[in-house]
Amino acid sequence: MDVHSLLSSKQALVQIVHCATGSSAGLWAVTATPQHHALWLRGQRPEQKHLRISKHGQVDDMGGRGPWATFTLQPQDLPPPYSQTSGVGPAATPSFALRSGTDDTGWYLSMTPNHQLTATKQPVDAWKFVPIHNDAFGRSLGMDGGNVAFAQVPRKQGPPQAAPSIVRYDWLIASASGVRFGPFGVMNGPQNRVLFKCGLSNGNLRVSDAGRIAPGGGQGKWAQFTVLPLASPYGPSHGPSRMKFQSFGNADKGWCLGCVDGDLIGTSPPENDASVFLVQPATEEDVRIHGAVPMLSSFPDFDESAQLTAQQREIFKEQGFLHVKGAVSKALVDAALVAINARLCSREGVSVDDDGSVKFCAGLGAAKEIQNLLYKSKAWTLAQSLIGRGRVNRVDHAQIALRPPVERLYNAKRNRISNGQPEMLPPSAWHIDGMGKDKHSPFTLLLGVTLSAVPEPDSGNFCVFPGSHKLLFPLLKDQVRRGSALFSTEGDSSKPQLHNGIQVLAAPGDVVMAHQKLAHRGGPNASAGIRYQVYFRLRHVHHEQYFQNGSLLEDLWIEYEGLR
Repeated sequence: MDVHSLLSSKQALVQIVHCATGSSAGLWAVTATPQHHALWLRGQRPEQKHLRISKHGQVDDMGGRGPWATFTLQPQDLPPPYSQTSGVGPAATPSFALRSGTDDTGWYLSMTPNHQLTATKQPVDAWKFVPIHNDAFGRSLGMDGGNVAFAQVPRKQGPPQAAPSIVRYDWLIASASGVRFGPFGVMNGPQNRVLFKCGLSNGNLRVSDAGRIAPGGGQGKWAQFTVLPLASPYGPSHGPSRMKFQSFGNADKGWCLGCVDGDLIGTSPPENDASVFLVQPATEEDVRIHGAVPMLSSFPDFDESAQLTAQQREIFKEQGFLHVKGAVSKALVDAALVAINARLCSREGVSVDDDGSVKFCAGLGAAKEIQNLLYKSKAWTLAQSLIGRGRVNRVDHAQIALRPPVERLYNAKRNRISNGQPEMLPPSAWHIDGMGKDKHSPFTLLLGVTLSAVPEPDSGNFCVFPGSHKLLFPLLKDQVRRGSALFSTEGDSSKPQLHNGIQVLAAPGDVVMAHQKLAHRGGPNASAGIRYQVYFRLRHVHHEQYFQNGSLLEDLWIEYEGLR
């Protein structure tokens, strides 16, 4: 794929290949910038954003379309022994250094010896773009390029090491209950061990030393499983289909994968029947539907008893949001709170992003305790009642939204208890998610699960401006055309003034669903406690198509098939 093709195509699906080793850096949708001199690289899972190198040199796939996620191609900067046609791939395929950042400050994409993406200040690595066709089943699912990880810090280069590749996709079916998990991309590890790939770039299944099972693992001992008995269906002998998978990192404890109450666990004793699995090859259709976000927990696809009423649907259309009480059980809420509080009190509990914003429990949104809030409750059916049955892409992450109290507000509230007036919501203090340069409509529906009681205003409540989705929608096209981030910036007085903001009063287990175009905000917290909330951002299965063809700016309800 030549430079002209890359920078003139509306979008192309490519595999990025490291010239020196032939290792893949994954599959990315390439989109040229409007000026056709640079490009953006978007991941292929619906939840992924753009490849970026932060101003501190950290590589991840959570970028927008700013300078740190905008890459220029620099063939003239390649050091020896690279040239325009050297390395792997077709001889006619040019190679480039990939640079992101500003004119004054930037980074070059690089790869560590253990095949992790990292960044360097000088162009030490060359890359090639190999076109991928959407009908190429294996490649489009990352079988040749989905195993790359992101390095936490830049590392010195050394001799390349072989990375395992996906050899097949399998379901793991619990022998005792028939519950199935996956499909996982199965990779051969050393000494009769296997690794289970969880989607395109969500890492490998892992069991921590505390017994927590989650995606996001690398290739170390916590993500490796010894096959019991030794005859393995992944080796040449194609042994028995009934087997156990013992966590290599926890071999001293004897922990195996198991199934308890419909959940995949990592602490099952090897002698327990719950540790026995049947291995069933996944079909191409299985992988197409489920491969990007493998199932780690059983859940009903649709609960007929949980559908929205005609009145509830009408309220959502008029107001732009809907509050459903008691949609998530106390047991699921409590399990999520235990996971959040445990992480919050650990070293990884609080982190600071590049823009200075504080994040809580980074990465925990993929844990089963958080995912169960959506998939093991009525919430999954409620979302389908709006977007359409079977029309919602599954997600494998969520936002842990904690809102701590503000001492100044707490003291002020104590001093005005006698009049009982809540904090006023300024008419310009609202936002719509995802607006900015070349950005809009990043998802279809915002679904929030309340984990702590907010029985009165000024408790960190979720705040909405009813009907604003219809009022603001006619203005969005001009905002997008001008690349404006105005509607995503709270407090700018030049925005339309909305005077009807309300603070949603909710109990643990309540669900609030809001249209992506609805103006909203987080409310002030003058209480004595932290407000606990989890947000899922859900997409219609054709969201990317509607984004590309402009339909999301023409029809406010195109993604809401359940309202037709």
